[in-house]
Amino acid sequence: HQKQTKYLNKVMNKEARSALEDVDVVVFVVDAKKWTAEDDNVLRLIENLNCPVFLAVNKIDEYKDKSKLLPILEKYAKKMNFQEVFPISALKKVQIEALENKIYSCMPENPHFFAKDDVTDKPEYFHFSEIVREKLMRRLGQEIPYALAVEIEKVEREVDPEKTIIYAIIWVEKASQKHIVIGKQGEMIKKIGKTARLALEARWENKVFLKTHVLVNAS
Repeated sequence: HQKQTKYLNKVMNKEARSALEDVDVVVFVVDAKKWTAEDDNVLRLIENLNCPVFLAVNKIDEYKDKSKLLPILEKYAKKMNFQEVFPISALKKVQIEALENKIYSCMPENPHFFAKDDVTDKPEYFHFSEIVREKLMRRLGQEIPYALAVEIEKVEREVDPEKTIIYAIIWVEKASQKHIVIGKQGEMIKKIGKTARLALEARWENKVFLKTHVLVNAS
């Protein structure tokens, strides 16, 4: 993200850069129709890496005349000493299997990092907050910016192991956004809370009581 006006953009850029420090292979995906300034930025980040870097040129299906595609591939390939260039179409599944096989061949052998039945390395609180945040986004659409956050304050199970009480704080940036989330006479937050609770119960196969509070982040 070149225009880092929002904190979320800055965090995403930082996460992307930090990920490059510990990878076995990089797949650099670009558009066959255009090379952008953002692509140049990424190129500067990856050109000195010590791992294989594959260039995946996507949307080749948009070229009916394949002879026009060849000079584009040659031009892109000269931008860096790529390990290999893959003309692909994610939509039509062209060359995807070949790319996957090449990635697989670069993977080093290691002991298993997680148990066989582990499906994620994220803690339970993370999944609780993401389910609530998803329901907020689906219900509110474009009314609330994606800076909205959900924090799980605490989870109680002591009284009844078959019942889970989840206390969640919904953080927004402005007081006006708080009113939108709560809705007239609390109707919006009730609807969101109900859909989130049902999703939580289905996911954990347990009775869930969801208690939410909407707060404004003044920082």
